[in-house]
Amino acid sequence: MVNAMQIKRVLGITMGACSSAALFVDGKIVTCVSEERLVRKKNYDGYPKGAVELCLEYGKVSPESLDFIALASGNVDPDHIITQQGSNRNVSDWVKEMHEYWYPIFYGEGKRRNYIDIFRDKIDSELYPGNFASFPFGTSDRIRLFEEFRKDIIVNHLKVSREKVYITEHHLSHALYALLAGPERRSDVLVFTADGFGDHSNASIRLRKNGEFALEYETDICNIGRLYRYITLLLGMKPGEHEYKVMGLAAYAYPRIYREVLDILKSTLYLDSVEFKYKTKPTDHYFWFQKKFEGQRFDAIAGGVQKYIECLLSDWIRNAIKKYNICNVAFSGGVSMNIKANQEILRLSEVSHLSVPGSGGDESLAIGSIFALLFDKGYDIEDIEPLRDLYLGSHVTKDEINEFIKINDLHEKYKITHSVTSRDIAELLVNDEIIARFAGKMEFGQRALGNRSILSNPSNRENVKIINDIIKQRDFWMPFAPTILYEDADRYLHNPKGVYSPFMTIGYDTKPAAHTDLIAALHPADLTARPQILKRETNEDYYEIIKEFKKLTGIGGLLNTSFNLHGLPIVESLSDALHVMENSKIKYLLLEDILLQKNYEV
Repeated sequence: MVNAMQIKRVLGITMGACSSAALFVDGKIVTCVSEERLVRKKNYDGYPKGAVELCLEYGKVSPESLDFIALASGNVDPDHIITQQGSNRNVSDWVKEMHEYWYPIFYGEGKRRNYIDIFRDKIDSELYPGNFASFPFGTSDRIRLFEEFRKDIIVNHLKVSREKVYITEHHLSHALYALLAGPERRSDVLVFTADGFGDHSNASIRLRKNGEFALEYETDICNIGRLYRYITLLLGMKPGEHEYKVMGLAAYAYPRIYREVLDILKSTLYLDSVEFKYKTKPTDHYFWFQKKFEGQRFDAIAGGVQKYIECLLSDWIRNAIKKYNICNVAFSGGVSMNIKANQEILRLSEVSHLSVPGSGGDESLAIGSIFALLFDKGYDIEDIEPLRDLYLGSHVTKDEINEFIKINDLHEKYKITHSVTSRDIAELLVNDEIIARFAGKMEFGQRALGNRSILSNPSNRENVKIINDIIKQRDFWMPFAPTILYEDADRYLHNPKGVYSPFMTIGYDTKPAAHTDLIAALHPADLTARPQILKRETNEDYYEIIKEFKKLTGIGGLLNTSFNLHGLPIVESLSDALHVMENSKIKYLLLEDILLQKNYEV
């Protein structure tokens, strides 16, 4: 048996809802990658084979030297994963699931159809054997067998002992990620989790006090994540991917427009102290609300559901602070991705400090599962180094870039400038050029944080249209986001509690200086911002570009959006970056300090 503090190397894996892998070595997370970046399939939910191999390669760790492999979640619905619910569905497929699977259960004769039969064409036959569909349907045995099947995949891939594979609990993993992966730690903390579902629950409260970490409350009826998922579908958008579009749309709706929707929602789930309860329990989260919302405008539905969850979460956290007398808050799970709700939580007078780590959805369970294993094994979690940044992914060397340019004859297609300086890039940005930046280690998570980003001058509102025209094709109501230098945050953000948010996880109201300097990176409807607050030591090269831009303009920030084509994951490789350039109107591509420029004017 391994002594807890002798645990040196742990691989973390999550399968389903954006599968990822992470590696812990000698007290810290050294790498973490989502499989979607490698297979170029957004929200890929199969086994993260490539991410596992990349983590081991970058961490210089062999499979046999691993002490443990932490696999997130035991109670996993096999049908959703093997039919690739997250990555291989369009909106029509989701509607089909509602009508052919769920409607007969809730409103028909109550007979469960075989989910596999409905979506048999979505199964990855290479990863999942055909006889898997014959496992006992609709029983606990099916879940148990799938747990063993997931272990089989890992054992067969890595050739390790089965005893090394350790299943971690879903919400404990989320909670420890919230506690340990935030930018700043507090000694006494209330840790909240909320999501669609995981291991029999969808919300929890844990208390960190006097060195102890204990579960205080857990429930399976906090259906905030599930509600938001199916409202997304009702509005004709893809669940599990487009919830952020509903959130962006909500800001355009005035209270008088969404009041009826909000009243309907308030007649359902509510708070009794810290416990979620129902006044009226919906039969389901799609058809029931579809009928209730008939005749309501699209923006009223978006605004109502957003306001409702802001109220629910605020009441929950306010009541918990009153009950446990602790005012430092940490929050993770899929619902923590709602930056507008986080903004309302931070506004609460009862909250002294709020920590929301980067990308708190299930992709971060790769890291959270490692923390949960260490906790379960008696490891002193205070000895885990804080996760001060999310630059945990792949990177390329200057030699690899030069070789790539040579092999692909890029000198024939583009003007190539070597040894480009931060000043050079800043001058292009001042002239309203749009620059795709591929440099340093790839960021983990759903937000680009400068290394796989498209950058532009944030003071020119026209740059929003230009970026959308040349590459992003975002919905007209959706905002971009700013990266703001740490020393300029007070100039631009209303942040009286001084909460440091480096991962774009909290919304802020903005000050008049931002309304001119950063206007293209603010939400057009309410002028709020979802900033990446950047310290020099976090990403010095990126910081220097913004610093040089500030010297030229007086503006301490840039517009920063993810480097990808619409509907695809953020770029991972040089080939991905080139593919975006060649399939868009991007004019400038920065590879470390090598600048590629198209030989024609856009």
